[in-house]
Amino acid sequence: MLKNVLLFDGQPICDDLRLVMFDKDGTIIDVHHYWVSMIALRARKFATRYCEPGASHHHFEETLMDAMGVDLATNRLKAEGPVGIKPRKFIVETVAKTIQALRKVDPTAEEIEEVFQEIDLETAKDMRPLLRLLPGVQNFLNQCRAHDIQMAIVTTDIAPRAKAAMESLQLGHYFQAIVGSDQVRDSKPAADLAQLAMKLCGTSPFASAMIGDHLVDVLMGRNSGVSCSIGVLTGLADSQTFQGTGCHVVESLEQLSIQQRP
Repeated sequence: MLKNVLLFDGQPICDDLRLVMFDKDGTIIDVHHYWVSMIALRARKFATRYCEPGASHHHFEETLMDAMGVDLATNRLKAEGPVGIKPRKFIVETVAKTIQALRKVDPTAEEIEEVFQEIDLETAKDMRPLLRLLPGVQNFLNQCRAHDIQMAIVTTDIAPRAKAAMESLQLGHYFQAIVGSDQVRDSKPAADLAQLAMKLCGTSPFASAMIGDHLVDVLMGRNSGVSCSIGVLTGLADSQTFQGTGCHVVESLEQLSIQQRP
């Protein structure tokens, strides 16, 4: 009986692959373009709501963007996040504390989440300007589908937002499960997201692989017992980030392929 073998530069790294789990930001889409755009929109909305009339919004917006994880010198996400790594609840709390320090007001988590949802709704009308597909993604997804390998998204983003992004890219039909941090108790690096994806797909850890651009992704893979974890360098991490984790490190998904073997 033929098995689906996952290859890295032509060398087998998983002998019986039935499910591939992907992080979203930095693995499927360009994390810097997406989140810097979203964070700028959030910061502008908060400045409009909380700055005094006539006051300059520039410092307020930049301070919020920095707190949410934008390196203002490079206009890219910081490797340590928090956006792109921490769950939404953590980002909400960070924004509330930052606004409190800036304005001596005490916004509730519900008020911050309300603004997040306003931005979500505004951008959901057309997410395409926020989304850039990373190299090798389309081809690898096609290979997995051609070999009847199930696919899942496991992300610290909320599930509805992740689903909307995949639909905007016309990729939604590739995935049997899209799991967000709003659906589990503990987000990455805990095993919860991966375990839920495997449960929904009816697949064991021994036949599953995890691909992500950050240390928390491969640690989640290890914590959930998958047979293969892969760190990809298209997002927030460099090769040193993954040292000592036992994962494979690829420049992009272009280095991965599927082949059927006995």
